[in-house]
Amino acid sequence: MDSFNLSDGQNLVVTGWHLTDLAPFENNHYAILYDQTAHSQVAVVSTTTQQRNDVAKVYPNVLGAAQSGFVGTFNLANVNIIPGHTYSIVSRYSTSNEGNGDAGHYTDFWSAPVTLNQQANSIDNIQMTKDGLSISGWMISDQSINHPYAYIIVLNNGKEVKRTTVELTSRPDVAKAYGNVYNSANSGFSTVVPLDPVAINGNMQVILRFTDDKDGNGNAIDQYSQSYASNAGNIDEFNVNGNGLYISGWHASNQAVNKPYEYLIFLDQNGNELYRQQVLDINRSRTDVANIYPATYNSAKSGYQLGFEMPANMQHQLLYVIHRFTDDKNGNGNYVDYRSGLMATSMMRTPIDYRQPSEYAPYPDLSKMNNFWIHVRIGQNRVYLMNGNDVVYTMYCTAGYYQNGVSTTPTGTYYIQAERGNSFYNGSLGEGANYWTSFLDHGVYLFHTVPTDANGNYKPYEASQLGINQGSHGCIRLSVPDAYWIMHNVPTGTRVVIDN
Repeated sequence: MDSFNLSDGQNLVVTGWHLTDLAPFENNHYAILYDQTAHSQVAVVSTTTQQRNDVAKVYPNVLGAAQSGFVGTFNLANVNIIPGHTYSIVSRYSTSNEGNGDAGHYTDFWSAPVTLNQQANSIDNIQMTKDGLSISGWMISDQSINHPYAYIIVLNNGKEVKRTTVELTSRPDVAKAYGNVYNSANSGFSTVVPLDPVAINGNMQVILRFTDDKDGNGNAIDQYSQSYASNAGNIDEFNVNGNGLYISGWHASNQAVNKPYEYLIFLDQNGNELYRQQVLDINRSRTDVANIYPATYNSAKSGYQLGFEMPANMQHQLLYVIHRFTDDKNGNGNYVDYRSGLMATSMMRTPIDYRQPSEYAPYPDLSKMNNFWIHVRIGQNRVYLMNGNDVVYTMYCTAGYYQNGVSTTPTGTYYIQAERGNSFYNGSLGEGANYWTSFLDHGVYLFHTVPTDANGNYKPYEASQLGINQGSHGCIRLSVPDAYWIMHNVPTGTRVVIDN
């Protein structure tokens, strides 16, 4: 049997081929639908012969091989097929032209069993709008044989917010891929579920439901979508230049509806507010965010940026940044927040000194960290020591120079390796370094100090580029104390993430 096609929801069309030397004599051919679960014949049809030169090519010595193809069509209006049951097609040649041919001499071939228990779906497009959730896609289930009503149900944290019935429409692409699933050719939907986006303030899911009840209850067959965030954000850039701070990022939230004002609010580590400022450069295009968070309101216009002179109480601090949507021009009222991890406004040593730690603050105590990892930002010339999402220490660095837009430092996720040492010298490059720790290729890609010459002296020009420019051959150059600290404190196996 080549196909067992239920896609149009009105007919079961079976195709295949069956050859036997007796076919020229048993010249009546039937397709019998047999219910393996109920152990009974369901229906029988006479088939139409199909030319099968491909079969004849493989079986040239079997009489009638070229005419061994068949097509049989069962009208589902007259056939009771049951979801969950297993069926076979019996291909029968018979000398009898009555009934199912069992009154004559006959030859049978039984197909592999087919169980009507398949389902699938796809949400092709989803977008939260002021009018509700715009959603399109397709949904199929063999259970829809006796569950004919289709519904879209929106959940917030597992509780229903809104439902709407949908009339399924033509999807020939789905029928092509899922021809063996009932009514797959009529599986498409496109609708707006009318709801207030503010009602979605947690994890949203969509149920694609087939039911036997016209109101969407009763005996239901549900398929669940992935979870969609209702509030998400990120600080993309946090750049300190003297007392100036430039910050950019994005914040998308269903709660942002009717909240036209945006603020950045800065808190110290204890949650005390240090400063706030209204953000005026807002609604910046962020197609990247929309691609990841399509179901979150305004994700496509979620970008913002702000630059300002920091007040004294913000300088040299570790702080949290809150981005806020609010209906109050002063930044209070009804609001929804995105809160960053800890950010540094500069505990960084200035001017940069390769002989000193990068920060005035002490190095972190790793015994108090529950999720320590290292984040290298090549273009920022920084190494961030992280605990989860929080920056706990920032190091100046010099990573690999860019050639045709690609750094010689490989980007990706790596892990601190066992190899480490006090010093090395590479004669072919004419430079070495101290306090090295391998993160890739076992001694090839390293964290180490700024370069040394053949006599072990630090090279002044290369040292002057620390934290300012890229310029290594692929390793991550650090100040002397920073490299020493990594070599002596960072455990083998620590995750290292390197990006541009």
